[in-house]
Amino acid sequence: MQSKILLALLFFLLSDSSHSQEILDRIVAQVANEPILETELIQAAYFEAQNANLDIFRDEAKLDSMKRVVLKNLIDFRVLLAAAKADTNIRVNENEIITKANADYQKLLSQAGTEERLAEKFRSSTKKIKKDLEENARKNTYVQKYVEKKLENVRVSKAEVTKFWEENRDKFNKLPATVRLANILLTIQPNEVAKRQALQKADSIKNLLDKGKDFAELAKQYSTDNSAKYGGDLGEVERGTFLPEFESVVYKLSEGEISKPVETKYGFHIIKLHYRRGNKFHVSHILIGLTPTTEDTLATKSKADSLYQRIKAGESFEQIAKGVSEDAETAKRGGDMGWIELEKLPDFATPIKNLKDGECTAPFLFAGSYHILKRVQTNPERYPNLQEDWDKIEQLAQSKARAMAYENLVESAKKKVYIQLMQE
Repeated sequence: MQSKILLALLFFLLSDSSHSQEILDRIVAQVANEPILETELIQAAYFEAQNANLDIFRDEAKLDSMKRVVLKNLIDFRVLLAAAKADTNIRVNENEIITKANADYQKLLSQAGTEERLAEKFRSSTKKIKKDLEENARKNTYVQKYVEKKLENVRVSKAEVTKFWEENRDKFNKLPATVRLANILLTIQPNEVAKRQALQKADSIKNLLDKGKDFAELAKQYSTDNSAKYGGDLGEVERGTFLPEFESVVYKLSEGEISKPVETKYGFHIIKLHYRRGNKFHVSHILIGLTPTTEDTLATKSKADSLYQRIKAGESFEQIAKGVSEDAETAKRGGDMGWIELEKLPDFATPIKNLKDGECTAPFLFAGSYHILKRVQTNPERYPNLQEDWDKIEQLAQSKARAMAYENLVESAKKKVYIQLMQE
């Protein structure tokens, strides 16, 4: 419930209106000393409709309905914010606020590509965007901490979980069939020949740059990552964003200087430093990615085939996965990927559909890696029951209890704040 209110606060970042336009807006509601403007309401409604995949442009009634819901959310948020600021026990850590705002800014920047495009998109300076993001993060944090504090003791007893189940059991749908999978993943790694070829290409591009060729144009022509369409521009970032070997070169460059090819796990980078300001810097790069050869593919397949034969001979799939699988997250669990709905299997997992429990696939190639999948266990479609699904039912009962406590918290806070809805 409260997440919807927090999302609503993000509307102002989508605004194309200047402050001089906003002061001419009609006020739709007043909470304490703060007005809610009509443009705020409309923009927030558009934002929520986008999240809900609603086409409000073809149906005015949908927009009116959405505006009523969003106005309540905006009022609720303002009410909780006032309560949070009045609570002297609520503290926010400014370092956390700045970190959160910086992370939000980097997300926006990665979508826009460059700071110039970002400023153009929001019709605002990057300084103003950052300031708005910090204020947004600060308000959200105040409300989150306040709500967490007030709801921290909301718990459901075993009797309440049982009662919730008895009252709602007829509303539960069948649980879909699920399968538990385990995976051994071997990535095709480029050999030294591929590395030499990539380095030679990077060296030739560096020679062109030394002769005065335009960096952005060469990046568009040769860089193998998504930044190519932006001339290699990676925008302004904080130290620690990129790989250490990349950043160690950045901090040795002078402004405007272009590096020699720098090797990372992604390939060879040619880096141009635009500027560096303390813990932040703005760079462009040209990336020459590493392309595995046919020999690399065959070598990885041979290794996968050997592992498959060992499994067929009786060796433990789980122990082999722990020892050699390159999926670090699942390897430590013996390749265990957990439970997945049969109808929602990822594309690479379709080969297990015709296997029996306990069987595994022969090695197969998918997206640059070889996989060996094991179908560990299958649960057929069934109706839930209190014994087997206690944890899920308890979680739903807890969520309902918290939602009711949250609504009570909002209603209680409203009694202490002046609220006025304006007439149409």
